[in-house]
Amino acid sequence: MKTTYNTLVIGATLAGLGIAYRDREETLVVESTAMVGPEFLYAYRYGTGWDTPPQSDEGKRLKQELLDRNILKDGAAHIPGLMPVLYARIGTDHLPVSFMTEVLDVTSSADGFAVTLFNASGKTPVTVKRIIDTTSACRSAPGKGITFTGKHVSALLGCPPCDGSIPAANGVSVSEGRFGHERIFSVTVPVDAAWPAARETFFRAWAARDARLGMATLAAVGMTFDVSVPKGPKTISDGWVHLPSAAYDNALAAFDAGCVFGA
Repeated sequence: MKTTYNTLVIGATLAGLGIAYRDREETLVVESTAMVGPEFLYAYRYGTGWDTPPQSDEGKRLKQELLDRNILKDGAAHIPGLMPVLYARIGTDHLPVSFMTEVLDVTSSADGFAVTLFNASGKTPVTVKRIIDTTSACRSAPGKGITFTGKHVSALLGCPPCDGSIPAANGVSVSEGRFGHERIFSVTVPVDAAWPAARETFFRAWAARDARLGMATLAAVGMTFDVSVPKGPKTISDGWVHLPSAAYDNALAAFDAGCVFGA
């Protein structure tokens, strides 16, 4: 890791990875967890508009790879399939991502910002010209970013194909995945709900699910919230913005938006 960069990206989100592609040598992406694209992939957020054509070259390349791998077809996506693709891209495309790395402190400096990072190697000071926080909660400046407008707990289901779509009702929506046996089951929770209370709300809704999902099984419950948040950027200070990746319609759209924004 160098000590001077043009851009510090907070969050290995889809938008964050897109930004990194624009200037790999002078960009550093830091992620406090080991997750890539948590706002979509680990939240099991399916999204909408998968048929929308990407604007950037990297967005087009990613979409073609998803099509080639049968992860995306006819506007339907297999969300878990994106995870290994993105982890592999970080390695093969040499994206500058530092996982399990926290931002301890940010102060203005003559050259931009002096930032203290912390991970298993200890504290590392870096100097950057600009900061782009792509996390939903604006981790680098809590309380100063864009406010959530909605929050959900979602899960991936394995189930026999059922006839017709299941309409949204009582804060529950069900989306069809790429393959006939998969659904995304999403439950709206209060915006201020903590994780334990939100999961309790989710499991109550699951217990009262539509009869057509009676034979369905919970393959995996999201590890983080699926949030609704307005699009950025919002200026935190000169050279420091909040650009929440979760604001975009789907994972591919967020990646493409990051590529365009980082230009």
